Amino acid sequence: MLTQISRLITALFYRLTSPQYRAINESGLFDHKQYLDDNPDVNASGIDPLAHYLRKGHAEHRNPGALFNHGYYIHQISEQNYNGENLLLHFLEEGRDEGIKPNILIDPEYYSLMNPDFDSSKMDPLAHFLQKDTASKSPNPPSPYFDPYFYCNKYADAKRHINDPKAAYVHYLRVGLKENRQPSVYFDPAYYLEKYSLLDVIGHSSLSHYIMFGSTANKSPSALFDPLYYAIKYDVSDSEDLFAHYLRNTLREDRQPCSWFNPEFYRHSYLLEVKEPVLPLKHFLEIGLKNHYY
Repeated sequence: MLTQISRLITALFYRLTSPQYRAINESGLFDHKQYLDDNPDVNASGIDPLAHYLRKGHAEHRNPGALFNHGYYIHQISEQNYNGENLLLHFLEEGRDEGIKPNILIDPEYYSLMNPDFDSSKMDPLAHFLQKDTASKSPNPPSPYFDPYFYCNKYADAKRHINDPKAAYVHYLRVGLKENRQPSVYFDPAYYLEKYSLLDVIGHSSLSHYIMFGSTANKSPSALFDPLYYAIKYDVSDSEDLFAHYLRNTLREDRQPCSWFNPEFYRHSYLLEVKEPVLPLKHFLEIGLKNHYY
């Protein structure tokens, strides 16, 4: 009881006196419950979790929640440019306007394609995704690497979120990423770990490693994607995430992910009777492989 009262008093004081506290609290990127769960010392101390994060938690690289990752943020701005400032505040005040991403599952170009009502001049993709009204239409997640329906159908503890893409997205970042779960039919953690076994040593999940390092080093997250073939065929710089480039552009036109998979052939061979629009590679990975559609 005393701990709860102390926490409430601290929170009230900061709400009244700290603009930074209010800005972070209103952003939706600080998860009070998760911060306490992840930091037992803070939970036992009785201090308000956001007050602790502002005082010293950010300097100790304690993540404010599943939606904002300190390590990935520093990776984008480079450690040389980090001077100990509060990175979440940096994102809210400058970073999002500069295109710096709060977590690994953000792809602004993909999100714009999938959500025509999104205006990047008014809001960043994550804020739009979190605030979008789900009553009329479920928002599409801000990354091609995460499919909430695939994820919720595959993992029993996520199934309750199958009609709530936002909750599924947070569940993956909070639970699935740490456990190296498969986020979509396109990204295969087992394949990536098997092919690049060094990951076991350096402590990254397969998806984190791919997005932070592998995507610009011609590594592939799927046996059906050949980054070098794709870069040459479509004249794309191999300094960017080629698989994300493929996933974005194949929404507009059938593109070949590798030399032996021809989407036009596949579409004419197996999808003529399919009423709903479907991407050939997605259909092959979900259905074709099981039914030997070669």
